[in-house]
Amino acid sequence: MIKLKNILNEANPDGTISPDEDKEMNELLDDVESQMEDLTYEWEMEVKRIGGDFRSPGYKQQVLKRVETIISQWDDKKL
Repeated sequence: MIKLKNILNEANPDGTISPDEDKEMNELLDDVESQMEDLTYEWEMEVKRIGGDFRSPGYKQQVLKRVETIISQWDDKKL
């Protein structure tokens, strides 16, 4: 377990740890957004293919619930 004192000793005056931290975080967020757009497009095409106009809305909700479950489990994990 990382002690709070060690984290505070590593921090720069602006609260960052490394000089590139903000840039790297922005790049990560851009990457996450791009990948999620790709994934949601693929999922949308698949639920339409599988369920057509009538059943695809329900299948879409099943996919969204599964994604929420996965994200909540990731959020529960301690870093």
